[in-house]
Formats: sequence, structure tokens, C-alpha cells
Amino acid sequence: MDIATKLSLAISNFQKGQLLNAESLFDDILKADGDNIQALHLLAIIHAMKYDANGCIQLFDRALRIDPNNISILKDYAKALIDLNFNENALNLLRSVIEKTPNDIEAKFNLSICLAKLSKFNDALHELDEILRVDPARFPALAVRSSLHMEKKEWLLALKDLDEAISLNKDFYDGYLNRAFIKKSMKNYEAALLDLDTSIALDPQSPVAYSHMGFLLHEMHENQRSLSFLNKATELDPNFLGGWLNKGVVLQALNCTEDALFSYDQALRIDPANNEALANKVSCLNLLGNPIGGLECAEKAIKSNPMSFNAWLNKGSSLKNLKQPILALEAYDKALEIQSNSALAIWNKSLIHLTIGNYELGLKEYEYRWKWDGADLYRHVDIPRLSSPAEIIDKKILCWFEQGYGDTIQFIRYIKKMKEIGAKEIILEIQPPLQDLLSCLGCRYIAHRDPLLEEVDFQIPLGSLPLLFDTRIETIPNQFPYITVSEDRINAWKESANLKNGKLNIGITCSGNLNFDKKNGNPRYLPLQNFELLMDVVNLNLIQTEVSADDQAYLNKHPEIKYLGNKINSFEDTAAIIMNMDAIVSIDTSVAHLAGALGKKTFVLLPWVSDWRWLLEGEVTPWYPDMKLYRQDKASNWVDSIALLQEEIYRLQP
Repeated sequence: MDIATKLSLAISNFQKGQLLNAESLFDDILKADGDNIQALHLLAIIHAMKYDANGCIQLFDRALRIDPNNISILKDYAKALIDLNFNENALNLLRSVIEKTPNDIEAKFNLSICLAKLSKFNDALHELDEILRVDPARFPALAVRSSLHMEKKEWLLALKDLDEAISLNKDFYDGYLNRAFIKKSMKNYEAALLDLDTSIALDPQSPVAYSHMGFLLHEMHENQRSLSFLNKATELDPNFLGGWLNKGVVLQALNCTEDALFSYDQALRIDPANNEALANKVSCLNLLGNPIGGLECAEKAIKSNPMSFNAWLNKGSSLKNLKQPILALEAYDKALEIQSNSALAIWNKSLIHLTIGNYELGLKEYEYRWKWDGADLYRHVDIPRLSSPAEIIDKKILCWFEQGYGDTIQFIRYIKKMKEIGAKEIILEIQPPLQDLLSCLGCRYIAHRDPLLEEVDFQIPLGSLPLLFDTRIETIPNQFPYITVSEDRINAWKESANLKNGKLNIGITCSGNLNFDKKNGNPRYLPLQNFELLMDVVNLNLIQTEVSADDQAYLNKHPEIKYLGNKINSFEDTAAIIMNMDAIVSIDTSVAHLAGALGKKTFVLLPWVSDWRWLLEGEVTPWYPDMKLYRQDKASNWVDSIALLQEEIYRLQP
């Protein structure tokens, strides 16, 4: 076969995509005719497609030594260099081509691609603008320009280009994906859903659109529906990193922490150094009570990317859970070096400062609880905020709850102080179950979301009252009891409860809000069976309204534990029961706060890492002087705490 015939056959194979046959024929041709420029040109392209940079460059250079001004070869050489990430070299070639042929649209387009890969976005946009000025309907230029506008977060410009590109090509899969992303960023969720539906219809076997749909639904707080799309994404491609990452986030939102951890481990199987997976895995390990594993994972994430905000933030949480407050503060400070305006990091710092008793700094930073992305909504913004005790005098003030029942009970003590200063009137917006109980304060009450039918001078959330009064450990208001319950209610419960005589009557609370505890890693729950050794010594009375399935089963087996929760209709009932007890034993719940506020002798069993108000260590709390604290000596170990409590209860026996 002569060279001309071989060349014709090789070109035919090349055009049909039969590259192995074409490569073999071009090699044979060049052995016979080393300067065959067509063979050199097309064989160079084949080597570029094989990502053989050396072979590609050598062949293109040989071709250009023969014909240095061959525009076709120069353009293909530049395109190959772009594909091989030799972008500076490609840039020089393309500029020489455009100098020779100033109106070459293809060369200008490739130049824009090259500039974009070099992060010279403005220069790339200039080239694309020139192309589209000449040919406004050039689809590839519109598609690339839209992606550059997205890179620069110029959403409206990107959206305009995408609309035009999609009008030219109704099957523009990436265009629908990108347009959905922009519409999601603009909170136009319904339009984003339509675009993602179209993407899935165009390519139902691609996991990308399913993953995007899943994360969009997550942002819309439709997490169960979201999970079905993310499951589909990872089924279609078990090695799709983005699907596993998004799935982990959604599973965390659904409080399925162990499943979320599995998803992040799958992501790390695909990319062991993936910073997002590592950082998110830390938060799962922390929630599952494994701060040591969390810390190790955080260190890997930081090694992977020292500028990862989430890695430093979650490292701080791991250190906090290891009761290393100073190191935790250092980690949060590192996070703030990366994102100086992060309200979440500042709020986390506040909890550390409060835990170690630094109320001066901690209470100021605690105000950032309103400012992070997942924060509760600050209410009554149309009313001036009370900012100084001097403003209280002769003014009508709205004080409103913001957290749980226990928080309301803890901070309501400041109302008396406000009255002593000379408030004209204090209106309390508190949870309805607390209104009867707190009627002893002599304030007027409104329920949450009830309209405020009159003007008030100032408003303040209850949790900000310690800051208002510049509270320090030694200045916490400690006049007890600051909550009282009527003697009639106490006597009625004494009769109704039919308490046994001859032994101490101890009221116990072993769990709080079960849903809240599940979401937050369930650190407070103390199985009822832990009190078994006390049953022969004292009369146990369970005084909580919500009981776990395991505790209910235990109650059924041990009728000697009196359950009073099914008779409780209000906190006033709970208070009356507490007053009929010789002492209260509770985990960290609203019952503990209520018993403390009533001045009842109270023993509180705290997890290894407890809330800031209990401080870092010690048996006493400045918030409730008649309270004694029993802290776990390690996570999930209640045995030693219960043993110390038992000794204390024995000493109380008459």
C-alpha cells in the first residue's frame, strides 16, 4: 500500500473515531516519510486525546518546523495544550494566530477558554463579548460566558446568557443545571425545580441532576423528599462524590447521625482527603459522643486544607466536648481568622467563656446566638431594645422568652430586679404552660404570637437580662425562693399523690424533651433503672410528663416507683409536687431549674459536657445555692455519679 492510500485510510479511521488503527497507520507513514505534515498533525491530536503530552508536543513541533504559519495546526496545537493544561503556552500560540487572522472566531473562543482556565475571567469575558457582538446567537460562547458570570457570582448576567443559550439549544443539560443553581441562589425555588426536572428528563441516568434536586429540596426543608433523590444519585453512581456529601448533610438534618456518618465515609472512600467530608464527619462524631475521633478527623481536615473554616470550627467543638476550653477557644479563633464575621464561631466562643465563668466577655458574645444562619428569629424588632438599667425607670417593658422552659425559669429572677429599679409595668411573653406558675411575679402575660395590643417603651429577650445587668458570677440575683406556689395547690397534691410515709420521698426526673435530646446526641438521658439501688432506701416518685419506651417498660415492672407525670397538667402542678418532696433528683431539665427556683434541696446529674450555666467543674452552681451537682467523670458513665448520689441520699435519712 502506497503512502497516499495509507494516508487516506488513516484519515478515514481518524474521522470515524477508530484511533488505534489510525495511529498505527500514521506511524507507518512517518517511518517512510518523516515530514508528512498531515500525519504529524493528526497523530499529534491522537496523542493529545491520550493525554500523552510529550508525544503530542513533539509531533506538533515537528509539523510547525515544516510549516510555521499553518493556522490549522497552530489552532489545534493550542487546543491540545489547553486540554493538557499547558495554558500559558496555549495563550501565546492563540495570540499569534489572532495576530495573523484577527477575525478568527474559533481562535478567539479558544483564547477565552484558555484565559478562563488561567483565572483571567475579565479578559476571557472581553473575548466572549467580542465574539457575541459579531454573532449574538453563538451558542458555545453564550454557554461559556454564563459559566464565567457564575464564577464571578454575577447571577443576573449569567441568567441572561443561560436563557439565550437554552432558547438556542433546548437540550442544553448543563444549562438547566446551572440555571437551577442560580434560581436556587435567588430563592426562586419553584423555577429551580422546573429546570432540574428538565435536566432529569434529558438525562435520567445522570446522578448530578438528582443530587442537585436533593440539595434544593433540603434548602426548601423537604428533607424526606430530598433523601429519595439523593438515594437515586448514589444508586446510579456509587462513586459520585457530590451525591454522598449532599446525602450526609440531609441525613444530619433528619437527625440520622449514624447514617450521615456512613455517607461521609463513602465520600472519603472516593476522595480520602476531601475536606468537606472530613469536616462534616467531625460534627457527626461529636454528636455520637466520640470527640476523640472527631478531633483526629478535624486534624486530617485541617491538614487537607488549613483554610477550612468548618474544620477549625468543628475542631473547636471536639475540644469543647473533651473539656479543653482554652484549646477550643484557639480553634474558634483560627476559624474566625478565616471568616471574621462568623456569628456561629463567635456564639460558640461565648459558650466557652460562660462555661469557664468569664461572664464579662461571654454574655456580650452570647448575643450572637441571634445572628448565625440557623438562629431563631429575633422577635419584636419594631420595639426599641432595652439596653441599660437606667432606661427601666417608669417605663413599660416587654420581656419575652426565647428558649426552653428551664431558661425561662432561670432568667425570670431578673424581673424582681427590674421592678425594684422602678419599671412602670412589665409584660411577660412566656410559654403558656408557665403562665399560672409565674403569676406569683405580679406581671401581665401574653402568649407567644398573641398580638401586642398596646404600645410599650422597650423589649428584651429573657436570655439577655444577665447582660443588661452586667452580671458576674458573684452578682447573680440569689433571693430564694423567687418562684412560689400556693399552699392550697401544695396541700391538694399532698392528698392526691398519696405519698408513702416512713421513708424520704424523692422526686426524680431522668429525661427531658426526648426529641431535642435525640437531635443533640442525647447526652442528658439517664435510664430509670439506674435508680434501682435507691428503691429500698427511699420512696421514688417519677415527676416528668414524657417517658421513654424503655423507662415505661421499667416502670411497668417496678410499681414501687410512683409515677405522677400522668396527673400533671401544668408547671404549677409540678411545683406543688416538688414542694411535697424531701428532695429532688434530676438531670438537666426544667424540673431542676424549677426545684432550684423554689429553694428545694436538689441534686442534679450532669453529663460529661454540660450546659454553660453549670460551669466547667465543681459541685455547686451560683444560680441555685440549694443545689448540688454530680458530674460524669467520663462521657456516658453514670455509675460513679449515681454512687456518689446514693451516699448523699443515705446521709439524708432521718
